Amino acid sequence: MNNKKGSNMLPFPLSHVLTDTGETKEKIAFQLIFIDQLELPTKIYNSLRRANIHTLLDLLNYSREDLMRIENFGKESVEQVLEVLQKLFAIDPPRN
Repeated sequence: MNNKKGSNMLPFPLSHVLTDTGETKEKIAFQLIFIDQLELPTKIYNSLRRANIHTLLDLLNYSREDLMRIENFGKESVEQVLEVLQKLFAIDPPRN
């Protein structure tokens, strides 16, 4: 790659910018929704915060199995989170 001063070369292919704009907008929107807006039970909310999960995007980066590994987070907690995600956004986190 040519890094000379004044070079118009991008450090990444322009196709990534053009093809990912819809996905990028969605990610930005999910970053702006904080988990306290999801009206989760206090126990679940506190467990997610302790796991450093603060936004919907953070939460969606966890699979069901990942959520089960969070301290004080069991199958019932995972099911409650899934219900909220499905009800509010019609989305499911990844299975693995």
